[in-house]
Amino acid sequence: MDLDGNSPDNTSAFAIEPLGFVFNQSAASDVCNSPSLQRSLGIFEWPNALKLTNQLVPMFSMSRLSSFQDIPVPSPWYYEGVGGYKLEADIPWESRKGQIYWRGTTSGGYSHNGSWHSLQRQRVVASLERKSDHDILERKAESTCSIGGEEGWKVRKANQTELSEYFNAHFVDITGCEGQDCYDERRFFDVLDREDENEAWKYRYLLDMDGHAYSGRFYAFIRSKSVPLKLTFFREWHDNVLVPWVHYVPLNKDTTDIAEVVRFFEGDPAGQEIARTIGEQGQSWAAKTLRNDDMDVYMFRLMLEYARVQDDRRENLGFISLNS
Repeated sequence: MDLDGNSPDNTSAFAIEPLGFVFNQSAASDVCNSPSLQRSLGIFEWPNALKLTNQLVPMFSMSRLSSFQDIPVPSPWYYEGVGGYKLEADIPWESRKGQIYWRGTTSGGYSHNGSWHSLQRQRVVASLERKSDHDILERKAESTCSIGGEEGWKVRKANQTELSEYFNAHFVDITGCEGQDCYDERRFFDVLDREDENEAWKYRYLLDMDGHAYSGRFYAFIRSKSVPLKLTFFREWHDNVLVPWVHYVPLNKDTTDIAEVVRFFEGDPAGQEIARTIGEQGQSWAAKTLRNDDMDVYMFRLMLEYARVQDDRRENLGFISLNS
């Protein structure tokens, strides 16, 4: 442990190198595995709002970091259907564009003295807009092995021109910054006009990133036929319900994996079928497990259990002996 705050990230706990594919989302969202997040997550660097207590008190939250002990509850944003997905606005997978799509603002942290260079959203969008090259995989010419065979692939650099057709992620507003930082960000990023929320359903891959906390658009994304590419450190009530790489694609904190993910999905015949399957499985599973009825049942059971642990008769409350 480096007492100066420069401890290395424990990426081996959650990612497969060299591209950093996430194999353990629980470990990937454990902030203790990634000390570097102290500079990229606004909640550590300069939170929008934060109240802490060292007392043991019940705290119900819509999302929390791994180091917090809040009790997770479903978000009203999810319950009220905020996010805009309408089945009638959806289009077939074949008609969707094979791009990563994202529109949003620079929320997630307050930028001062140039700190925007390190903040999560800015780093990701800058990478997709301006990074000169990305690591991707390609098959070795002499190999005919299956996708799972590591010996059949090699890493190579792909330039921005080669990959730019896959990227469509831009800010629509620069917020949460002071004077010079606001000016610098507006000059650096390609800030576009806001688009209709139904525009997202024209794309196969929907990038979903934390803001000040959880992303309220996630349910709309997973209910569509598109594949959510999710970068999150905030844990929610549904984490044990959704399965990474089955219902959505988890992204590494440094997004070193994002270019290869979309290249494989779009450029490899097997990848095209896998992507379609993830989109369909996510949509189908969300229709069974992320309904308002499911949130009602979760809250009902949570309140029953909370009432039990608060009661002095907690050891016997609700228990009926079969021998009585």
